[in-house]
Amino acid sequence: MLSAPHIARFGVRLIAIRRCPPTGRYPKAWTCSTMDNLSSNDLQIFREKSRTFCGSVKIPLNKICHEELPNNPRQFNEKNVTTLLDFFRSEGCLRLDPEHYIPALISRSAVPRGLHLGGEPPRFNPEHPVVYLHGRHRLEAARKFFTGHENRWWVVDLYSRGGRVDLP
Repeated sequence: MLSAPHIARFGVRLIAIRRCPPTGRYPKAWTCSTMDNLSSNDLQIFREKSRTFCGSVKIPLNKICHEELPNNPRQFNEKNVTTLLDFFRSEGCLRLDPEHYIPALISRSAVPRGLHLGGEPPRFNPEHPVVYLHGRHRLEAARKFFTGHENRWWVVDLYSRGGRVDLP
């Protein structure tokens, strides 16, 4: 099962895993030398993420929520939101950059059909909110920055709560 500590642990970016044809197992950006440098624990986490990765989608901001965790060391800080808002205004939001995608968990039954793994992420309006693993300050800044209904979305990397998802 994926958890926030597992995802927050890496300097190497494992969050935006993109399945590659024909195997659908390994991300395009990773080379064998990078894989060789992973510890056995890191490799296990990488495999779990690869196994549960469903794809990336644009989800309305009101359908992305956080889960309050007891003893969470990362507390909400309005100053971080203000800093991000200033950045959005001066540099742009860059929410289509995979470095800014937010990982979230979704039940296997709620994974959208026909989800593709390449190109610009499609829009997806889930029936129930998805729980993101990190990115709270970014989402709060986006909620303040985007005013029009059509612009109130963020790209989310979806991971299945229930294990492997076989995609077409």
